Amino acid sequence: MRRLCLLALAALLPSLAGAAPAQHPDPGHRDFAVPGGAEAPVLDGRLDDATWRNALVLSLDWETSPGENTPAPVGTECLLTHDAERLYVAFRALDPDTTAIVARLADRDDAYDDDLVGFLLDPFDGERRGYQFLVSAAGVQMDARRDEVGDEPEDDSWDAIWHSAVRRTAAGYDVEIAVPFRALRFPPSRLPVTWGFLPLRDRPRNVQRRFAALPLDRGNSCALCQTLKVTGFAGVESGRNLKIAPTWTATRTDRREPFPDAALGDGEIMAEPGLDLRWGPSSQSSLNLSLNPDFSQVEADELQLELNTRYALFYREKRPFFLEGADIFRTPLQAVYTRTIVDPDWGLKWTGQDGRTATGVIVARDASPNRLLASNQGSRVMAVDRELSSAVLRLRRDVGGGSTVGLLATGRAGRGDEHDSGLVGTDGLWRPSRADKLSWQFLQSGADEGGGAAALARWNHDGRDWSLLAGFQSLDEKFRADAGFIPRVDLRQYDLGAWRTWWNSPEHWYNQLGAGVQWTYAETQAGRLADRFLRAEGFWMGPMQGRFWGAVENGRQYFAGRDFTTTSWQAKLGARPAGALELWLAGWGGEAIDYDNARPGDSFGLGPGLGYTPSRNLALRLDATWENFDAAGDDLYTALLLAVQVRYHFSSRAFARAIVHYERYDLEPDNYLFPVPDVDEGLFSQLLFSYKVNPQTMVFVGTTDEAAGTDAYDLTRRSRTFFLKLGYAWLP
Repeated sequence: MRRLCLLALAALLPSLAGAAPAQHPDPGHRDFAVPGGAEAPVLDGRLDDATWRNALVLSLDWETSPGENTPAPVGTECLLTHDAERLYVAFRALDPDTTAIVARLADRDDAYDDDLVGFLLDPFDGERRGYQFLVSAAGVQMDARRDEVGDEPEDDSWDAIWHSAVRRTAAGYDVEIAVPFRALRFPPSRLPVTWGFLPLRDRPRNVQRRFAALPLDRGNSCALCQTLKVTGFAGVESGRNLKIAPTWTATRTDRREPFPDAALGDGEIMAEPGLDLRWGPSSQSSLNLSLNPDFSQVEADELQLELNTRYALFYREKRPFFLEGADIFRTPLQAVYTRTIVDPDWGLKWTGQDGRTATGVIVARDASPNRLLASNQGSRVMAVDRELSSAVLRLRRDVGGGSTVGLLATGRAGRGDEHDSGLVGTDGLWRPSRADKLSWQFLQSGADEGGGAAALARWNHDGRDWSLLAGFQSLDEKFRADAGFIPRVDLRQYDLGAWRTWWNSPEHWYNQLGAGVQWTYAETQAGRLADRFLRAEGFWMGPMQGRFWGAVENGRQYFAGRDFTTTSWQAKLGARPAGALELWLAGWGGEAIDYDNARPGDSFGLGPGLGYTPSRNLALRLDATWENFDAAGDDLYTALLLAVQVRYHFSSRAFARAIVHYERYDLEPDNYLFPVPDVDEGLFSQLLFSYKVNPQTMVFVGTTDEAAGTDAYDLTRRSRTFFLKLGYAWLP
């Protein structure tokens, strides 16, 4: 009875305070006026400021996932207003069982599995590019760029400086958000303009439910195309903002040289200042300059199996300088891969939008760049032993209702006549409907050196029940993308695929069921079979946030002068049996190829893992990979990879973290055709304390250790590094 009374009181509070009644959007009414001239509210999570009494109030009445536009089982209201400098958004998130609200402290952009509220924003009203702002029930901020043109619609590497506050209530939780217009890019106007706006709420329980302010069409893959249209914002400007972010980094690395017999020697303390400068000369463009940048990362790369690999391993970019505005440089073929720039002395980047035309430029001077050496048979990364200046130029033009066309040029040059093979090309996207898109690209590398060409065309249909794929790509033998990541050339490849999805209610034993088949055929430019694969797969999503995916694949590959036929399987299973515990398991096996010795083999592997948050502050994660590989009737190797992470959050801004990565390969030298050790071990550990006032004002202090071992010597520390990094964002 007390809980019912509290819920009734919470429902009455807006009217008692004089707030506007909530509006319930429907598919036929999407246009709303946003009141302006609001007084800046005190961001304390209390929705009692005068600002909110005059705000536009929208009700999130629809469950869009896993239910298909069914009535939302709990109440949520979104309040929207603005003044000359900021956009203000607030939420009242009601819940009949407040004890079940998932609210855990986490690092920025790392609370997507918790209760959260937020919104999509399209200030261009172009339904192509926009922003996403989310806040968890614990106050963790998550922001991202939205790009409906590329293959990755959500890019959470983008970080803006904005403010929020959360307060738990007897009826749920309330959230206040203030986004400075200077953090956004949009065309200024003295007259009222229309923006796209869609408020959202996620409520993870036995299933993870999403609520929205209007029904969403599952047959429409474009989220920004389905936003509400809110009108107002006359006279607001993002401004020609300036951000100056000086940094200071100190490191000391102790090494054992020669390894492993020498004692660990003390290294010198290296202290270097740096400067990141960002200037917005217009409301739709920005210039980033980084002098003496410290690109050392506190984030360790994910562990990957490095034995018996045919192609170079791909590692995600994590450096903020290159992540800012990265979406504009993405193309169907990855001709720009900024991790080829390893240790730059300086970097310059320009990104801008002038009406329908977007531009991007990257220039950097690199002391130790990388190059990807690729062929039809394999690829590897090679360090370049000279300084190179890298340059990337990108232009992209919006065409029609949802299509684009673009130009790209890359090049790298050293002193004198030294240079790498550059490339130029064009690409585009055509959307004949909301569910269909045709991507294409053409590149030419080293034209003055008799280089090669690359071409791609791919059609995707992403409907409610059916997804279809048809693709073709061709890469000449001499094609090179020295500034990109294209691990295979001398190739003509054809792809066809079809997948069917069945939907059900959240209360059923499945929310989604799916099955599909994909066929791939690849040959060299001379017409020799390279690969042929036929894969059948299926997936399931259901209670306890359960998910399963499995596939069986039959393939034929030409490698090292031989044809290999293989039949293999893969599977992934995951669930969250309790709010604090998540479990997952991957498996694979069947016939395989021993690429190191060019012969048939058999593999079997498992990848178990768990995430556990026993309290609001503490989080633990364990990932493991184990694989056994046989060849020529005997063991070839057994690999074990372990990644352990323990994180304790003092607040949403500060945490301490410990990471341990362990690798061990037990090899059978008698079964190899070249010398190998019996054992190869590696150990990486890191202790870190992090305090972030915002994404650019932070303190990092910590230490890392690296050790190695073989059958000739035990696991021995190779190096030890102490580091301190200070960064400050000054917004004059």
